[in-house]
Amino acid sequence: IPAEGKAAGGVYPRGLAPRLFDISTGEDQGKIVLHSGVALKGRVVDASGKGISETVVGIRSTDRRLLFAFMTLISTAVKTDEEGHFQLPPLQGEYELTVGDSKPDYSRQVMLTGNKAPAIEPFRVNVDQADPDKPVILRVESR
Repeated sequence: IPAEGKAAGGVYPRGLAPRLFDISTGEDQGKIVLHSGVALKGRVVDASGKGISETVVGIRSTDRRLLFAFMTLISTAVKTDEEGHFQLPPLQGEYELTVGDSKPDYSRQVMLTGNKAPAIEPFRVNVDQADPDKPVILRVESR
């Protein structure tokens, strides 16, 4: 921990929602409360409604910690299946969904890569208010 006594970390527990937490210079950081979260499902489709396979759906938290020019945030990514469907791990809070051919997955410390991504605008979602039974549709806009 830097001399100023500020740091932040993130945990990605399997089967539970990841979360950020602040770290102080004290010995005991106290309890880090975890939640079950909501596992969003969705589909990436082209303008005609056909699923887009093997592209990457990334999600980044809007809750961030900026400390000494380093940013800590929650970020994970999944690939779509052959029909364009995807399922994200459990999440809690507000996130921005993006579609691309490459997105960081901090939970696995990898850069997930897939097929060339269609042009889809980023989509903001509050997972706490989302209906887990209603899929999120990310659609390519026809021009």
